[in-house]
Amino acid sequence: TVFSREYILPKITILLILLKIVFTADHQIIQKITDNKYDDFLPVISHNNILAWRFVNGEKAKIQIKFPDGKIEQIDADLNTADIKNLKSRAVNFGANVPSLAGLRPFPAGAKILFSFYDSSDYEIALYDNKKTSVLSDNNYRDDFPVLWKDLPVWCSYDGEDFELVCLKKNIIEKITENVYNDYHPACSGSRLIWQAWNENDKLWSLAEYIDNKIVMLDKSAYIGQMQGSFKKIWGKNLPYPPAKMNVIEPALGSGGLVFLWKDMSTYEAGYWPDNSAGAFYIKKSEVRNMYLSKSVQTAGGIVVFAAWDDSKEEYDIYYWKNNMPLAQKIDRKGHDAYPVTDGKHVYWQGFDGNDYEIYRIEIK
Repeated sequence: TVFSREYILPKITILLILLKIVFTADHQIIQKITDNKYDDFLPVISHNNILAWRFVNGEKAKIQIKFPDGKIEQIDADLNTADIKNLKSRAVNFGANVPSLAGLRPFPAGAKILFSFYDSSDYEIALYDNKKTSVLSDNNYRDDFPVLWKDLPVWCSYDGEDFELVCLKKNIIEKITENVYNDYHPACSGSRLIWQAWNENDKLWSLAEYIDNKIVMLDKSAYIGQMQGSFKKIWGKNLPYPPAKMNVIEPALGSGGLVFLWKDMSTYEAGYWPDNSAGAFYIKKSEVRNMYLSKSVQTAGGIVVFAAWDDSKEEYDIYYWKNNMPLAQKIDRKGHDAYPVTDGKHVYWQGFDGNDYEIYRIEIK
């Protein structure tokens, strides 16, 4: 059963939470959004400043929604035991994970929340709207990674062979993709819908876009090829492979453009393709020593955020970049940090505080 509960946090509690701040070595102010005795995961922030995240308290898994006026609502949204364990793990994850834990992130759009929940057998999709929850899928396969595109619920659905993109139109689930290869990790903004698609001919991941009711594979030579200049300026050499031979995964769309991860030799790095630009450019981290994997890239308002693995500490750190910055800057906090998002002014992420995972925030100035 999926249901909601609404309540208002006492003003004193809100004040105490707001005072939970930490100053980093370079005078960044890190604020703790949550401070409790259970785990908080996978934050997400909408364009109208609705903040949502998952939390697990004992055997109960829920989604918490924080509205701009301070009102709090909760939705029951179970997770299976294996995914809870993996959300707590700080193990390095290579490549395009399908399915991905990022697919369990709730998706707020206006006052609506799309989310996946575990029904004791597999994951299904539900819509929370006006304090009511409607279950959108009911099958024997995993459904996850929901987004709301042009007011249509879209998600990834396993069909027994691979993941396909589906959408709900007039209470009928229709396939956007139908093939024998994985289509996963959808991202949308305005009229655009993009995802990572396996190309069996090249044995590589590429980005696909739904344009005029047709699936169009984005030309890597065009947008990755444009990174040649920024890459050579930093490293003094050309890209290690021809763009057509590179894996491109984990797209995210936001106000300002498209971000993605691309494979540089054995490493995934962040790329940013601004709106109205011929192609993407390479984002270099402020620290490269022992850094060999980037994950969970997001963008909004010209800010790009991602998590990067530090082999020396065996944990992920959060980085942010904004226009005209020569290097992406690390958010200097002790503890494993993952799954960052941004609203164009702040960065939110889940971080381990020594006892459990909490939600953190930093303002980008």
